[in-house]
Amino acid sequence: QKCDGKVDCLDHSDECNEACGKEIISGMCLKVVAWVIGISAVLLNAWSLVRSFLSIKDKKKVSLFNRMLSILINFGDLLTGLYLLLISFQDSFLMRSDYCKKQSQWLSSHYCASLGVMNSFGSTLSLFSMTSLSIFRALNIRGASLRSETKKWKVWLITTTIIVLSIAIPCVPIV
Repeated sequence: QKCDGKVDCLDHSDECNEACGKEIISGMCLKVVAWVIGISAVLLNAWSLVRSFLSIKDKKKVSLFNRMLSILINFGDLLTGLYLLLISFQDSFLMRSDYCKKQSQWLSSHYCASLGVMNSFGSTLSLFSMTSLSIFRALNIRGASLRSETKKWKVWLITTTIIVLSIAIPCVPIV
C-alpha cells in the first residue's frame, strides 16, 4: 500500500513519491513561518545581547540579577531561532524532495541529534531564566528581604545553576 507509513518496496517508492511527499517541514506556510521566525529570533536576540553586554556595567538602570537573566533568556531564544534556521536550511536546500528516502539516516545522524540538543538547551535556558526572573520579581513585590541589588555570588550561583541544569537536561538522554 502507498503512503501507509510502512516501507514495502526496497526503493521506498511506495512511501517516497509525489502522493506521500514527506518533508522535514511540511507545507509552504510552515516553511515561510519557520524562516521568518528563525531570522527574526536570531537578529533581534543578537541585537539585544550586544546591547545587554554593552550596558552590563551601568548599575543605574537594572540590577545585575535582572541583567544576567535577561542575557540568558536572549541567548536561549537565539539558540532556538538558530535551530529553526538550520532546520529550515536543511529542509529547503539540502534535503528538498530527498528527505523521505533519507529520513532514517537523517533522524539517526549526529547533526540531527546536535540540533535537538541545541534546541532543548535554548528552550530550557529561557524557561528556567524566565521562571527565576518571575520568582525574583514576585519576591521583590511582596517585600521579601531581596533587594534590587542581590549579592554577586548569589547571582553567579543562580546563573551557573540555570546553565548547568539547562545543559544537563538535553544531554543526559544522549549518554
